[in-house]
Amino acid sequence: MKISCDAQCERCYHDKGRRQDLDVNDLVLFCPSCKRMYLCEIGLARIGTEYYCPFDNTIVIQEEVDKSIIQMKGIPGENQAASEEMYHRLVGGKEEKKKKSRFSLRGGSSTKTLSAYHHSKVSELNDIENLTHKLILEVAQDQNIQNVQKFKNIKSKKELLDRLGQENAKILDYLYSALYKFEDVPKSLEIRFAVFAPSAIPSIRSIQLVDQSLKCDIRIIDSQGNEIWIFCTDHVIDLPDIDKYIEKAKELNYKDYPSVTGIYFISKKFTYVAKGILAKFQSAFTGIEHTQADGTVDVTHSIPLTLWEPIPGKIAFKNVSQI
Repeated sequence: MKISCDAQCERCYHDKGRRQDLDVNDLVLFCPSCKRMYLCEIGLARIGTEYYCPFDNTIVIQEEVDKSIIQMKGIPGENQAASEEMYHRLVGGKEEKKKKSRFSLRGGSSTKTLSAYHHSKVSELNDIENLTHKLILEVAQDQNIQNVQKFKNIKSKKELLDRLGQENAKILDYLYSALYKFEDVPKSLEIRFAVFAPSAIPSIRSIQLVDQSLKCDIRIIDSQGNEIWIFCTDHVIDLPDIDKYIEKAKELNYKDYPSVTGIYFISKKFTYVAKGILAKFQSAFTGIEHTQADGTVDVTHSIPLTLWEPIPGKIAFKNVSQI
C-alpha cells in the first residue's frame, strides 16, 4: 500500500523517500488530532523526548497503517464495527483484499498464508489485555481447531493468533465477531465475560470456559482456591424463562462442591420482575454444611447469587442484582 508523508520538508531525507509501499501493520507517526501521517520524525517539532505535529502542535503517536487510515477516512466508531468490505475499501480496495502476508510454519518447508485483513484482526485482538493465551486456546479448542495443543508453548500472543489463523482463519473471525463487533455468535457472552472478569473480580488465578459435563459455563478460581460458577444465556430473561434458566443451578448439590463461594447468572437482559424473583432464589443455595474455625458445623452457610448484564458496545458488564 502506497503511503505519502504529510510533512512539508523542502527536501526529504528518508532513504526510501516521502512515498513508500508499506504493509497495513507497519508503524507510522500519526497525529490523532488532524489525522496526518508522517514517515519519520525529521519534519516534526520536538520538545524534550516528545514529537509534535507541525500543523496543530499535538503529540504524535506510533500507530499501525490500517488504524491510521481508518481514523483518517472515518469508519464509524469502535462500537460500530465496520464490515470487511468497508475495511478493504478504505485501506486499498479490491487489490488489498487479495494481498497476502506470508508466514513460515516452524518445523517444515511448507508455507501457509494469512490475508492482510486477517492480519489486521490479529493486531486488534492482540490489543485486548485480558484475552490471554489460555483463553484463546480454550476458544480455539471449542471451535474445533485441530491440534490446538501444539501451540501452547508459543510465548507471544500475537504469534499465537497468527499461527492459529494460519491453521484456520475462522478462529480470528469468531473472536473478532464476539469481541469487536459484539455479535451474538455462540458463547459470545461467555468469552466477553471471561475477558472482563479480571477487571471486576480480584485475585483471579484461572478462568475456565467449561463444557456441560462440568455443570457450569465458566469457572473462576481465585488465589485462595475458591470458585465462582457462572451460568450464561444470550436470551432476555423474563418471568416465564426463570425456571428453565436456573434449573441447572438449582438442582446441583453444593455440598459436593465445597469450593464454590459464588454463583453468577449472566443474561443479555433481565426484566425487572425477573430480577426480583431471582433475588429470592438465594435461599435455594442455603443449608450447606460449613465447618467453622472452632470445629462446629454451621448449616446456614449460603452461596451468594449475582446477576450480570453486558454493557452494549463494550467488553464490560454491570451487576444488576439490586432491583
